[in-house]
Amino acid sequence: MGYFARVKNSIVGFLFGLALFLLAIPFLAWNENNVYKVRMGLKEGAEKVQSVSSQPDRQHDGQLVHIHGRVETSSGVEDPVFDLSYDALRLSRKVEMYQWDEDKRTKDGKTRYSYDREWSERHIDSSRFHESGHDNPPPPPYSSEDYVVRDARLGGFGITQSQIREAGGLAPVADAPVPLQLRSAGWSAFGNVWFKGRGRLEDPQIGDVRVTFNALGEADLSLAGKQQGDQLQAWTSSRDTEVMLVE
Repeated sequence: MGYFARVKNSIVGFLFGLALFLLAIPFLAWNENNVYKVRMGLKEGAEKVQSVSSQPDRQHDGQLVHIHGRVETSSGVEDPVFDLSYDALRLSRKVEMYQWDEDKRTKDGKTRYSYDREWSERHIDSSRFHESGHDNPPPPPYSSEDYVVRDARLGGFGITQSQIREAGGLAPVADAPVPLQLRSAGWSAFGNVWFKGRGRLEDPQIGDVRVTFNALGEADLSLAGKQQGDQLQAWTSSRDTEVMLVE
């Protein structure tokens, strides 16, 4: 490469780096300003929030309030696909299939492919693999799903499905028996994991399926948000910071 070509490349590289730096300045300024707004909004919320009874009082409508108590339901949740009913606020089903996956690595101009077997929620399309001989079957006719009750209440307050999901706290479903019709179809249970396939849960084969069930039972929760009737919604500070906390 000649002298002038090297100078030209250096100038291009410098200008490119300068452009990235200039583009980053507004983002960094925006991010710093945004963090400051959130911090000040939360500070304002901490000064204004008031703990109230679990029975709604109209005088608090529009205000930032905090409630705490037992969240209960009269219905429970059901997974209609696997015919599983559970006395809980939320039931989560995770479906995984044992599949081949491709790993591509390039070093010193050479690309190498390796293949490993793994449990995966997503279906891995083996027709796109670089090498043949690692075929995955079609995906199972069911996928991961999340079921949440619609009638959850904390005292006189209605608790929304999104608030229940935000609470987290999922735990393994204890001793979930496999219904007879599913046992006849080859399903077996190992704690909160159901398994179907040619192999075993501890030694699976490609195409085997496992389903894991976790649930959130009736629980004590704390929520902070704007009271609107018998609901809590996101409260907005004077700096446009939204506050809706569940724990």
